Amino acid sequence: MPGNDPFSPVREEKKRLRALLRERLKTVSPEEWRRLSGLLCRRLWEDRFYAEAETVFCFVGAAGEIDTRPFLERVLRDGKTLAVPLCAAGGCMSARIITGLGDLRPGFFGLPEPGRDAPVLPRERTDLAVLPCLGADRNAFRLGKGGGYYDRYLDGYPGRSLLVCPSLFLLPRVPREPFDMRADRLITDEEIKEPLFHPKGGPVR
Repeated sequence: MPGNDPFSPVREEKKRLRALLRERLKTVSPEEWRRLSGLLCRRLWEDRFYAEAETVFCFVGAAGEIDTRPFLERVLRDGKTLAVPLCAAGGCMSARIITGLGDLRPGFFGLPEPGRDAPVLPRERTDLAVLPCLGADRNAFRLGKGGGYYDRYLDGYPGRSLLVCPSLFLLPRVPREPFDMRADRLITDEEIKEPLFHPKGGPVR
């Protein structure tokens, strides 16, 4: 998992790309970010993986991420079980069930989170996970912020996953480490892309 060799060439390249993408993020106006968020939320709820899911785990968009609230509200309106991340120290994250966006409050890192008494949605009962990223490539590999939260969550996760990435933040190739996992599908504002290989065979070797 992350942290074994912070000076490896792959980790250095990830660090460089994160800095590049954060600079690119500064070029996006609030109006354009709202437009992208609305479009990507529609792409999410129009996806067949969503239509077939009864339980959904999705991030709550914070600074530098798309605003997922319209999608979260749609999940609740559709009568599906909705869970959102609850983070703790050491890269640990659990999926906690909410019944409304009013259940959220500032939590770890100041992110909107449910209370620690919110019920856990076990990974084996989660049909669909919607994943954030700083950047991604067209094979549905994600570049996260480096905390390892989603890497740990996805290790052993048996359900489907959708990776959300505006096309402005697509990369030719995301550098990969043994624990990096593909999503099942990439959702962008330009296309819905199936990865070249199915991820359930395990992490990239």
